[in-house]
Amino acid sequence: MYDWLLRCNIELYEYQPTVLHAKVALCDDTWFTLGSYNVNDISTYASIELNLDVDNVHHARHLQHIFDDVIRQDCMAITAAIHQRRMNMFVRLLQWISYKIFRMAFVLVTFYYKKDKP
Repeated sequence: MYDWLLRCNIELYEYQPTVLHAKVALCDDTWFTLGSYNVNDISTYASIELNLDVDNVHHARHLQHIFDDVIRQDCMAITAAIHQRRMNMFVRLLQWISYKIFRMAFVLVTFYYKKDKP
């Protein structure tokens, strides 16, 4: 999704110290969401995912200060130039093939056998 996010002028940062399986989105210092939910069909229909949405200016601003510290200390900014250097044609093809294979496997395992049979 990096291509789309960068085209939409969304700032991207990758946390460097370790793998972190969590998502946080902060909107205009007024609202944020925090949790494990992925933007895909599996999270929507097959996984147990949870996000907390908070509509509170005080908490959102506090989170922004925490973000600023974490970004400054532990993250690498992903710019369009950095992303383009990482993504040669071989990497893009490999990612596309991997995505299709895993998506098909997930659909078969999570949705196909759970469908109501007539």
